[in-house]
Amino acid sequence: MKKILVLVILVIIAIAAKLPKASKAEIARRGFTAAINKDTESFVKMCDDNVVISIHSDDSEIPKETFKGKQGAREYMERRKTYETYNFTNMQFKELGEKVIVTGHFEGKLYGKPTYTNDYAGIAIFNGDKIQYYYAF
Repeated sequence: MKKILVLVILVIIAIAAKLPKASKAEIARRGFTAAINKDTESFVKMCDDNVVISIHSDDSEIPKETFKGKQGAREYMERRKTYETYNFTNMQFKELGEKVIVTGHFEGKLYGKPTYTNDYAGIAIFNGDKIQYYYAF
């Protein structure tokens, strides 16, 4: 009986190893979905322990900020709650090895401020299947 159980477990492991893993572009897309839906835990799970999220903006509505580590990812998502509207359209995810280039259009509205829109570009750099760096422009 033990031999059969061991054999079944080995077969399951072999099958699981052959299942396709999510592409880096798909992981980046899930990160945007988590941010839009204010899903902090899903967002943080996608991040490397030493993630760096860096926001580079010339827009006066969005301050330039850098968030480090999983705690920084949580702080980034906490800041996300200051938006009444936070949405991306026409998103494109281009996978280039360990990097994913993200382009699209952003529409946001901070509570008490007018709505604003901008073209958007970002670069996600991966460590395995975790986002290690994210730069947003």
